[in-house]
Amino acid sequence: MDTYSELFQEYIISSIGYLTVLVQTTPALLSVDDRRQALHALSYALRLPQTWRAARALLLGMASKMERAGYRTEWLP
Repeated sequence: MDTYSELFQEYIISSIGYLTVLVQTTPALLSVDDRRQALHALSYALRLPQTWRAARALLLGMASKMERAGYRTEWLP
């Protein structure tokens, strides 16, 4: 890693990757802690164009679970 920003991006991508697998392997709705962690990671990942691809995978995995949990309105702009 050359810079702290590159290291930070790698941490974000790693976190998003972990959470994507977690979401995909959780058959039920997400726990409150998992949902908070995923939304926190997404808040960083969506700010950086370099991490959008990873964020997209997590968002797609979370969408149906969030809607089933009753969070549909929070996702609408």
